Amino acid sequence: MTTERLTQLHRAVEAIERNGIEALRTATDVAGEDVAVTALIMLMRIQMGSLTDFPPDPSIKRVIDEELSAHGIGPARITAS
Repeated sequence: MTTERLTQLHRAVEAIERNGIEALRTATDVAGEDVAVTALIMLMRIQMGSLTDFPPDPSIKRVIDEELSAHGIGPARITAS
């Protein structure tokens, strides 16, 4: 991995950390859609307590999928690009 790519990844993740779902477009532009959506999902999972319990509550996935869908993020959007 190059230093430039690592910098891009940090910038994308930092944007998601600061602004959540509102930074998805910026993070996508910086590092690609897969990275941006992964960072968003990870942040949302952590905010919902996935690191507090083991195993994490399986309902977290459903709640996140619903939130992403409400913002137009999901399989239809990803396969269309």
